Amino acid sequence: MEAWRGVVANAYLYATRAQVGLSTFTEFTDGEVTPGERKNAGVHTLLDELVPLARAVKTLRD
Repeated sequence: MEAWRGVVANAYLYATRAQVGLSTFTEFTDGEVTPGERKNAGVHTLLDELVPLARAVKTLRD
């Protein structure tokens, strides 16, 4: 994952520090994310970083 940070920066994308590995076979149900019990904290950490970033970038697009 760390190797991708340079690629992301060169493509003018924004990176977050948090990351979560989710299985498409066991952690998605009817199109909704249903992370396992051990991954809940990681998902919340990722969303805590991603939501404010998405809001800030939205102001640049408008």
